Amino acid sequence: MTYTPGPWKVAPIKDEASYPTSIWAQGGAIWIAEMKDRALMRDNPNARLIAAAPDLLAALKRAFYSWYDNPRHLEVLEPEWVGMARAAIAKATNEEA
Repeated sequence: MTYTPGPWKVAPIKDEASYPTSIWAQGGAIWIAEMKDRALMRDNPNARLIAAAPDLLAALKRAFYSWYDNPRHLEVLEPEWVGMARAAIAKATNEEA
């Protein structure tokens, strides 16, 4: 199963402060999630992090595969971030690390 491609945006369901903040994709055509915390409704850090997830995954994959595309990686010990990146990519894509 694949995720809905980005970009994802944070926006209220309606232009009223009483409505929850939601995460939308494809210009508002696909609803991803709804943030129920009314105290953080307009400026929800969790919503921004969720909305950034596709971009963060793409950037992490690019850095990870760039490491292995560089022949120098065979000459040095694997940096800690490479293992962390491998685990995060596996978690996000439901693949083995």
